[in-house]
Amino acid sequence: MNCEEALSQYLDTYEADEIFNNYFTAIRKAFIAGFKAADGEIQIEQKEHL
Repeated sequence: MNCEEALSQYLDTYEADEIFNNYFTAIRKAFIAGFKAADGEIQIEQKEHL
């Protein structure tokens, strides 16, 4: 089994699903906290790429 096959098999496991779900939950909670700290205002600034 090569590296790509091993990764693919791992990503199909319940363990990987749980890790990704926990990661997403943490990011969501951090976003909500930041959103509330900014009084519900989101300012998205666009940067010019040269």
